[in-house]
Amino acid sequence: HKFTSKNTTLTEIVREPFVFQEKGSSLREKLVSLCKIYNVNKPIVGLQINGFNETIRTVIEGNGVTFVSSLEVNEYIARG
Repeated sequence: HKFTSKNTTLTEIVREPFVFQEKGSSLREKLVSLCKIYNVNKPIVGLQINGFNETIRTVIEGNGVTFVSSLEVNEYIARG
């Protein structure tokens, strides 16, 4: 992905289509709040997926970006 191994701003990231879990998920709400705090446009909702594992698989397949804890994806990171 073009953001791999580089520092990226919130403004750059929110221009990408996001893969979100259902409306009301804590991660989604935190990202929207960050955008308000830093006066950045809201993220583009590319896909809305039910379930964490499905969200991760969708991003791995190249269908957008998302935010997750590195602890939750260490296994995927280790595998490259």
